[in-house]
Amino acid sequence: MTNEFIYIGLLIITTMSSTLILILFYIQRKKEKHNELKQTKAELSYMRTFFEKKLIDINQKMMQDSDRWKEVNHLLLSYKPIINDTFFDKKRAFNSSFFNNFGINSEKIEVKKDQVFYLTPFIDSERETFYDVEAICHRMGFKCFKGDEEFITGDIFTYILNKIMESRIIIANIDGRNPNVFYELGIAQAIGKPTLLITRDINNMPFDIKSQNIIIYQDADELSNKLSLMLSSLLVNEDRASFEQ
Repeated sequence: MTNEFIYIGLLIITTMSSTLILILFYIQRKKEKHNELKQTKAELSYMRTFFEKKLIDINQKMMQDSDRWKEVNHLLLSYKPIINDTFFDKKRAFNSSFFNNFGINSEKIEVKKDQVFYLTPFIDSERETFYDVEAICHRMGFKCFKGDEEFITGDIFTYILNKIMESRIIIANIDGRNPNVFYELGIAQAIGKPTLLITRDINNMPFDIKSQNIIIYQDADELSNKLSLMLSSLLVNEDRASFEQ
């Protein structure tokens, strides 16, 4: 009888030990997977930054002057839509299906009067410029946001579209000719948002946007002075337009 109790006790101990080992193995494996996921995300983030920098360098070399810019963008420049007297009878000037595809109802968007959205490449070298712009906006009574600041669970482009639509003013950093920035800038201008462009070098950008509201600066002080003046001018013109209406 005693031997049976001993046997049962050993069996229970063995079973519990095996279960504990399995639990510990599961916890360890889960930690390893979590660490692997973190490492993968870090590697992807590094690769994104690395290739985005490379893209900036390549773009700068490919489009140093207007002739090279035309050569790179010849397909866009060759597009000439046929517009006749019936064109505007058949098509609406604005179609909201683009926004609807991203789950955005443009009619329900409310513009936040104190919000500025900043378009910029998501690279570390441009982070300091954002902090300068953010400080300037804060002094002017605005809250300034950019696309990679907040934790976003869904599609980042949908988030950026929402921010563009609900912001009062759009500021775009066009240094590096980042294609995402130009794409987002085009959307902002197409829906009528007041847009300000900032750059350190007027010669380092496509010729066709040199006539836009562009702030050219060399350092943080010059950016602060010019951007403050331009924001004030936008607000004055906006108030004047509202008064005339």
